Amino acid sequence: MKYILNHMRNYFLAIGVMSGTSADGIDISLIRTDGKDYFKPLSSLSISYGDDLRKKIINFSKSFRDKGSHFNIILLEELITKKYIEGIKKLLKKTKIKPEKIGVIGAHGQTIFHNPNNCISLQLIDANKVSNFFNIKVISNFRQNDIINGGEGAPLVPIFHASLKKYLKIRKSAIFINIGGISNITHISKTGGLIAFDTGPGMCLLDDYVRLNSKNQFDLNGNFSKRGKIDYRILKKNMSDEFFRKDYPKSLDRNYFSIKNYKNLNFYDACATISMFTVLSIYEGIKKTEIDCDLIYLLGGGSRNQFISSKLSNLLSRKIGFINEFSLSDNYIESQAFAYLGIRSIKKLPISYPKTTGVKKALSGGDLY
Repeated sequence: MKYILNHMRNYFLAIGVMSGTSADGIDISLIRTDGKDYFKPLSSLSISYGDDLRKKIINFSKSFRDKGSHFNIILLEELITKKYIEGIKKLLKKTKIKPEKIGVIGAHGQTIFHNPNNCISLQLIDANKVSNFFNIKVISNFRQNDIINGGEGAPLVPIFHASLKKYLKIRKSAIFINIGGISNITHISKTGGLIAFDTGPGMCLLDDYVRLNSKNQFDLNGNFSKRGKIDYRILKKNMSDEFFRKDYPKSLDRNYFSIKNYKNLNFYDACATISMFTVLSIYEGIKKTEIDCDLIYLLGGGSRNQFISSKLSNLLSRKIGFINEFSLSDNYIESQAFAYLGIRSIKKLPISYPKTTGVKKALSGGDLY
């Protein structure tokens, strides 16, 4: 019993809060972890930004990339922070956990712009305000230490994927394909070795196109894409972009590619072509690693797009599994990841590696508030 109690003292309750490049809302998760090998999901929930705040974020992000925005960045950060606090309050109420029991909040913030070549990765969140509100330590600004040391600053979730693989008792080598706003892959060898990088657009292009050209928020189950015809001429032009010629590790800003390329297509053909762009970029990314693996799993919002998952399975000529098959919702993998990374940051453990971000040596990261 004494050993068990001492062992449990190495475990911490941690909250992770993530708002992805799709900018549709915030995911909040509570986990128990040691920041190393042990991970247990406890509770999660989501809250929506609402149309008004989402539009502000997307428009600010696009104008920031193009020419700088006229919208007040301080006001936008306040609105995002307010949503973060609202989500954390709801999770604490749901779980009936007192704030003093929480070891750390890993708050990613809302990505506005990502350009590691110019040493910039901007996430909006007033972490100090969150910390003061709950009187809980907050880790934020996860990417900057990696970037100033020569890394891409993304993806950061691969080390959590390795812990997740252990939690799911997957003993063979595996590739986790995360299709969020941006798509990225994590290859985990049998011995735990990591290779990871962004492969190209995930759902950001398709979501933006659907919202602009219909009354829908996204292509539910890929139903629009299924009705369309792929324009391989546009697809070939997209895949000739210099991003796909770069060696991995590499990362991508959500606004790097534009929906303007699809303006001359009808709605369904555009959806099919955009979706196939996501599929082909993932396929080419996996092929580029020249590493075989035993298992492939899909996760993230895009995993529920049946057009994308079936086309990808056909290209890879193999069955693809889904994280949801393990009774674990893939909606909350990234929010759980930043809870886990928060504990790793507190313990000064690495969160990025040479073969995941291109940094010269394994590094910890994140600022403590």
